[in-house]
Amino acid sequence: MKQFNLAEWALKHKSIIYYFMAVLLTFGIFSYNHMGRMEDPDFTMRTMVVGVAWPGASPQEMSDQVTDKLEEKLRDLPGVDYTKSFTDGSKSVIYINLKENLPSDKIRPAWEEARNMINDEWKSLPQGVQGPTINDRFDDVYGIINAISGDEFSYEEKRQQAED
Repeated sequence: MKQFNLAEWALKHKSIIYYFMAVLLTFGIFSYNHMGRMEDPDFTMRTMVVGVAWPGASPQEMSDQVTDKLEEKLRDLPGVDYTKSFTDGSKSVIYINLKENLPSDKIRPAWEEARNMINDEWKSLPQGVQGPTINDRFDDVYGIINAISGDEFSYEEKRQQAED
């Protein structure tokens, strides 16, 4: 039994090979022309950070009377995946993470709802609690490009100056 030889088959059926080459080239050109191009692509952060301080409180008081109450309230937020918190002395940080399958257009309303929940719960916290510091704008990032130029300097001098 003779083995199949792809090169021999391709030489005998040139018209089929030319057809597939033309189809692939057409799809390639079409795909290239319709490919999305953005200098800074959009991405959505699904994490909010809430910082709270209570000067003079012990870590246990901070955890029991502030962190746990806020975290419990925030677990009722629609679309929340999980929360985690860290209490260090009289300061606490709570991370709220939304589910990955939550559509991007539902993220901002979820963060507004979280702010409202925090403000509602804030009234029941002990006197002297400071904050909250809320950060949900991790996706506002800007790139900076710096350049060093100078005709009177060599490339090595410009490189050294850039490193310094």
